[in-house]
Amino acid sequence: MGCGQSQIAFEPSAPPISSSSSESIESDSDSDDPRPSRTAYLENYPDPLGHFKSFFIIDKVSEIIANRDNESNWNALWFRKMNISFSHSLYMKSFTNHLAIDIIGEIRNPPFKKWRLKMNLKIIIHNLSNEDDSLIYNIRDEWFESDNEEIRYIALRKITNLRLDDLLDENFGFVKNGQMKLETDIRVLQLEGADQPMVMNYRLAPEDPKHAYTMTIGDEKFYCSRALMDFHSQMEKGDKYFESYTDSKPSNGEIEHFLDGVHGFPVGIGGRGARGGYCAIFYLCEKLKMRALVQRAELVLIQYFHDIPNFYLDSARMYNCRRLIHAWLNRKDSIRRKEVKRLKVKKMTGEMMKAIVKKVFEVGWK
Repeated sequence: MGCGQSQIAFEPSAPPISSSSSESIESDSDSDDPRPSRTAYLENYPDPLGHFKSFFIIDKVSEIIANRDNESNWNALWFRKMNISFSHSLYMKSFTNHLAIDIIGEIRNPPFKKWRLKMNLKIIIHNLSNEDDSLIYNIRDEWFESDNEEIRYIALRKITNLRLDDLLDENFGFVKNGQMKLETDIRVLQLEGADQPMVMNYRLAPEDPKHAYTMTIGDEKFYCSRALMDFHSQMEKGDKYFESYTDSKPSNGEIEHFLDGVHGFPVGIGGRGARGGYCAIFYLCEKLKMRALVQRAELVLIQYFHDIPNFYLDSARMYNCRRLIHAWLNRKDSIRRKEVKRLKVKKMTGEMMKAIVKKVFEVGWK
């Protein structure tokens, strides 16, 4: 499956980009094209098609640069809002000698016809020595458009003015203790050629605070229906997170994956993009005592994977996802010693241990 890609060099804090290609696209928007176009679902509801806001820390930057021509570059997790997904990556190759950022958009379950979406994009590369010197890139009214009916992924490359050799010098400011910090803010403005169900904006505070359960993630606040939280959660008054939830780590999009599940939206699966979201669901459900949502997420994974990947088996051990372990065992014709050793059986619950021992007695070691 192909990936369309455009490449634009740009300067920080520059005025909004308006390339000739995007102008030609906009000029066609008044045509008699029968494809569906939607810009809003509810009046005065901000970003109804999707607001993707993330904060990522990139480790071992010097190592990535040193091996830039031999290994793949750093990639973020995918994060998803209904039928639209976004990810981004840092592109470091010798022939450019400059840091580039790839923004990748994806339409889930595409209708196999041409599609396009319009967005506003903001990227911040943090200067870790002086925040005022951080690089801020604003790109407005940018179109992602497929030029092939079978393309699901569209990539847009932005070349920064940061030289790779400069990043090796931590006095330069953008790398500290081997880490870089990248922040993105993507707002979908318009979608054509595909449908997008209404997206909840969890950053929108309710009119009456007593109806909201507040989750403070980093320096942002997210809001969940108090009634839904009480329905799903087995927390009791006096529990640590009964009134609200706080985590000092900034959101990278995974908190919204969790809140979508709480509000009854399908718990999405998408290979590369699902891992972080599922880990967040399992972690938060453990903290907030929401066993029913864990069971929903487990069922999706069991149905999606015939051979459940190790990442999810590790999560099952950590967060007591018994259904995943039982499904994995039921599909095994034999058990390998190294598989059991890798799972760290001693850290499992008694029920999981019993299930593995029973399976070994049934099919034997391999």
